[in-house]
Amino acid sequence: TFTAPVTGLYVLAGAVSITGCTIANSFTNRITTTARSYQQIYTRTAGAQNSGMNWSMLCNMTAGDTAVLTTQVAGEAGNTDDLQGTVSSVNPTFFSGFLAC
Repeated sequence: TFTAPVTGLYVLAGAVSITGCTIANSFTNRITTTARSYQQIYTRTAGAQNSGMNWSMLCNMTAGDTAVLTTQVAGEAGNTDDLQGTVSSVNPTFFSGFLAC
């Protein structure tokens, strides 16, 4: 969760690295702020390979507003996917924000 300390335009950015994919074919990343939701959908041909996505968005936020990142994977036969979250990995998972203006 990111909380805006002052009112302004914020760059919210992140990356998600997903491992253990078998037949997943759709990945949805959603940033939900107090005022609005932003969504990115990535689709691919079903196959057993890991996936990584990154993005950035310019979001209008008021002091005290929060932003939360969620990721949803669709198309799997079971619960086999994992988020890779270590900073030592080639494609780490992260979420960040900073005041742009």
